[in-house]
Amino acid sequence: MDNRQVVISTLDEYVREITELYDENIHSPVKSELLYRGQYVTGLPLLPSIYRKSSETEDGEHVVTGDLLIEERNLIETTKRTLPDIFAPSLRPLELLALLQHFGIPTRLMDLSENAFVALYFACSDRKKSFMEEADGEVIVFRHERKNDADPPLYEAIAESYKFADKNQTLVRFYENMVRQSYCAESRFMMMEEIKTDAEKRAFITDNSSGVNFVNTTIRSRRQYSQDGRYILFANDIDEKSEKWVGRISEIRRDDPSIEKIIVVKKEAKEIILKHLEMFGTRKSKLFADNVDIICEDIRERSMIGH
Repeated sequence: MDNRQVVISTLDEYVREITELYDENIHSPVKSELLYRGQYVTGLPLLPSIYRKSSETEDGEHVVTGDLLIEERNLIETTKRTLPDIFAPSLRPLELLALLQHFGIPTRLMDLSENAFVALYFACSDRKKSFMEEADGEVIVFRHERKNDADPPLYEAIAESYKFADKNQTLVRFYENMVRQSYCAESRFMMMEEIKTDAEKRAFITDNSSGVNFVNTTIRSRRQYSQDGRYILFANDIDEKSEKWVGRISEIRRDDPSIEKIIVVKKEAKEIILKHLEMFGTRKSKLFADNVDIICEDIRERSMIGH
């Protein structure tokens, strides 16, 4: 077993693991934060929702191929056209993706939380009721080394790359399209003065889109607030030979340096851990605070009727 992986069966064990990581983090000289992802089945590929139908390569890596940008464009544009009052043109690209994700539209974002209890809840609770008693869950703890408090404009461009990236467009052209966008207004002069050659433009894209891209967005929903939502933004892979985006996206490997620890939750312990989490205020109706059906379901389940 990976030395970064531990197995827990109680809430107490989980709290000890998280507390140890937190104590190590606050004494670290590097400005960083811990972010958490709960998965109700161990070993699921670390991919965003729009790309989870994946194939597996010989070395065990999960990848997705196909004309992803076209599929993504159709999905987003159809939703915007159908519900213009919700998905307004004024939303920045990352805000739009986060809101789409909130309403169940698959995006290139993968959900994280700043709250370790929220992640544990999702590691124990399968809303489809299909895996809860059949498989161990897991909480993946990421360490995000924060270089600044604002997401770079490139992340906004990646979030809307379906608009102006295609298989025939070079990274240089992508960069030139990006600097014309409104979200580059504050940094446009600096970027145009300091990044002039094609080589510099290509390097800017490749250097700043590689690795794990942690992003934050304006809170647009009660659910995002109650779940302390954060995200990982996935960019399409880059073909170094042609210097273009390709129709492929790769998972985050489990040996990636951004993954601090993987906490496996035994399947037999899920039910009691959920009850203990509820004692500390982490329950379904709080995490889905804008869903009336879920709130009413929680009220019914907590009442004396039927007990």
